[in-house]
Amino acid sequence: MYCVYWIHLPEHTDPYTQGYIGISKDTARRLIEHKCYKKNAHLSNAMAKYDNIQMTIMHVAPKEECISLEHLYRPCPQIGWNIAEGGGIPPSPKGKKQSADTIAKRVATRKATYIHTEETKQQISATLSGRKKPPEVIAKRSATRTGKKRKPFTPEHKEAMRKAALARYQRENQT
Repeated sequence: MYCVYWIHLPEHTDPYTQGYIGISKDTARRLIEHKCYKKNAHLSNAMAKYDNIQMTIMHVAPKEECISLEHLYRPCPQIGWNIAEGGGIPPSPKGKKQSADTIAKRVATRKATYIHTEETKQQISATLSGRKKPPEVIAKRSATRTGKKRKPFTPEHKEAMRKAALARYQRENQT
């Protein structure tokens, strides 16, 4: 079932002319999306300006009926905080294939975001060296890994671990 919802201020009394009307299957998720994504400047500005914004569920019905009801509340664009005419479903990116060019651009952007100079790497290393993680962090990490199957070690890896353990043992027993 879908919901027709009204995002508004407590003093708003008319859903036909005030606030924002929308439809969603998951209103809690949709409210978070409205707060995080800035595609609707009217709604984004209102949510940033006012602390007392409310969401009211107006109707719960099948999808087609909710689309009709939204169009009834917002028959044309620029009513209340809505910028578009009601009754349309925004396109979903789910299931759409992205071109290799688009994927390559996104990967390049991510890589460019995290490039550190050698000086920055040394500063980060100096800051983090000698730090101990709190016991609760260690316990939480351990709990998330418990029960997960790991790939078996290769013979080369086993040999490297054996040599490292032997070197550690010899260092500790040099007296």
